[in-house]
Amino acid sequence: MNSFDLAWPLVPMARYDNHYAAAVGKWMLNVTNAARLFYPYGIDDKHQWLPEMKEITKNVIAYEGLRKEESYGKPALKGASPVAQGDGPLWAKGQPETSMFSLYSSAQVGIFGAIVRKTNVEKILQLNCNATDFYQKNSFPTYLYYNPYDSVKRVAYNSAGSGNVDLYDAITHDYLGKDIKEEGWFEIPAKSARLVVVVPAGSSIKLREGNYAVGDRIVAYAQSKPETR
Repeated sequence: MNSFDLAWPLVPMARYDNHYAAAVGKWMLNVTNAARLFYPYGIDDKHQWLPEMKEITKNVIAYEGLRKEESYGKPALKGASPVAQGDGPLWAKGQPETSMFSLYSSAQVGIFGAIVRKTNVEKILQLNCNATDFYQKNSFPTYLYYNPYDSVKRVAYNSAGSGNVDLYDAITHDYLGKDIKEEGWFEIPAKSARLVVVVPAGSSIKLREGNYAVGDRIVAYAQSKPETR
């Protein structure tokens, strides 16, 4: 479940260097989709090592990981791919098979819970860039969106009662919406990302000391527009 470990630094990184925005957005979409396969009730019995004991997990404790092929030589899993399993019994002789279910890995699913939200468009996620940016102070709400489709998609943003806001794209440095009271809409080009910064409506964004800011609060770091991925 090391994917959960990787998510917390990667998503905030897109805010500081938008060249990574599309790559991080695409990776998060794929890893979020695949994460269900770590759980015993999220993958069929023919692709997991210990289906006969999955009930003890209550589907909140996951296998340690997924492998292309299982590594214990279990006949019932010959030819199966991928296989949900763990490394516990490989670490030390006599380690119980149930150690394939990983408490330390499963606990980190909360990282995804803090970062990931669904949008109105299936497969387009709202990724909170501030949720695990532990050293940021006084940052505006910033969200990464990635569009995996071959066409433009229209995505909704709900201000959740935070007052009227403007939506500013930290990649293109364009406004995507202004004076949004409750719900606004913006478009994401095909195979592209948006890095949406939510600022109070009417805020004056100016280039200051190499960065775009409202007063002394940074909105976006000045960088060249990345290539579409």
